[in-house]
Amino acid sequence: MEKIETQAGAQLSVIEIVNEIRIRNKDEIVRLIAEDVKETRSVLLICTSINLWVASNRIRGELELPVEVLSDFVDAAIKNHEVL
Repeated sequence: MEKIETQAGAQLSVIEIVNEIRIRNKDEIVRLIAEDVKETRSVLLICTSINLWVASNRIRGELELPVEVLSDFVDAAIKNHEVL
């Protein structure tokens, strides 16, 4: 679980830097990802989805990532992992 948390935190930090944003609930997001995901590959898929969501919504400044949005990304990553 610690490896998942570390990877999720690092990837979210990169998203913040690249998009010039601050995710106010980043610790919560990391915790939720680590609770549901067992594979680092799934973390990459979830964080890629978050990055695309941020970019497509042209979000700047600070944001609180809705848990419902994260939940959709987590569910999709888990289903994707089950298929592979």
